[in-house]
Amino acid sequence: MARSRSSVPELPLFSTIASDLPIDETSSTGINSSLATDLGCPSRKIVRHSRRNKKHLTHQRSLSEANLCHHEQASLSPDVGDSSKCRHRQSKRHLIIEIERLKRENQHLLNAGYASSDVKMRALEGRVVELHSSKQRLEQEREALSRRINEDSDTISKLRLRSKELAQDVFMLKNLVMRMNTELSKAQSRLHQSQGREDAVVTISEDSGLADHRSHSESRSSVKPSWSRAEMNAMAPLLEALEETIAEK
Repeated sequence: MARSRSSVPELPLFSTIASDLPIDETSSTGINSSLATDLGCPSRKIVRHSRRNKKHLTHQRSLSEANLCHHEQASLSPDVGDSSKCRHRQSKRHLIIEIERLKRENQHLLNAGYASSDVKMRALEGRVVELHSSKQRLEQEREALSRRINEDSDTISKLRLRSKELAQDVFMLKNLVMRMNTELSKAQSRLHQSQGREDAVVTISEDSGLADHRSHSESRSSVKPSWSRAEMNAMAPLLEALEETIAEK
């Protein structure tokens, strides 16, 4: 028994072999191959079958995941596309409606602006016509006034010249009248002296003659007070002579 125990070689355990090797795919394949060689052919078949099952499962899983993703995308893409198209159509419709509204509003404003501008233009045209007619009328009045001013200036110059001539004539007449009054006063004084002498010499024989003499003397004496207020006037002698002439007649 001792010999048999001593004759059986001691093999290292799987854990010790695995711990001695590095952890990678080559190590796993090496471990599997060593296990297959150690455990015999049935274990190698089991490992191969398990690998195939794993590959098949992973392939089926990837296929199912791909089918699921494709199905989800196919199920979601129509909804997303329809919603985006719907939103695009709604925005487009909204823009069209807004554009139409702005066009109508713009047309309304243009019509209102044209109407108001037309009314203002007509009012301005009427005002311009009125101002033009007023301008023409004022120009005519100005021309008439300028002609009248020229005529009046000529008339004024003529009147000034005539006034100077008349002033000279009046001055000459005044001097002449003063000289004539002086001579007339001298003649009146001589006449009065001669009449006084004749009245003193003449005898009054009849009552009628006396009455006439008294009336004549009274009339002559009444002449002096009537023109006595005009002694300072140059025309006083002339007026006294005129009054005496009227009284004698």
